[in-house]
Amino acid sequence: MDGEIRRPARPEVCGYEVRTDSNRAQRIEWEHIVPAWVLGHQRQCWQKGGRENCKTSDPVFRVMEADMHNLSPTIGEVNADLSNYSYGMLPSTPHQYGACPTRTDFKQRVTEPRDGTPSGWRRVARLPGVDRGQ
Repeated sequence: MDGEIRRPARPEVCGYEVRTDSNRAQRIEWEHIVPAWVLGHQRQCWQKGGRENCKTSDPVFRVMEADMHNLSPTIGEVNADLSNYSYGMLPSTPHQYGACPTRTDFKQRVTEPRDGTPSGWRRVARLPGVDRGQ
């Protein structure tokens, strides 16, 4: 799974403005609500070769990574900026993507998702054993 839907995004429709990466801003990607890093970094396969090794050698990781309850479509640039950051409230951080209210504090490694996000990240964060607050 490469994380992309192979069709262009139309970010201008919702007032999205490119922050730095116009190439990724033009496509839709599947965002992991709980990052793949959180799911896999403590697994033996990850420690012996990272995410790519887990994708090829660990069937349990592949199931976790592909869980549709943990995936949400998003603009590629935002997905890149989310990285494996924790979720949090960032009231003093300005909006970085025009009318899209997602905010990311790169120094604190924290992201505040937009209000209109499906309640998926809240739902997934309540699953047993999931701690996005690292």
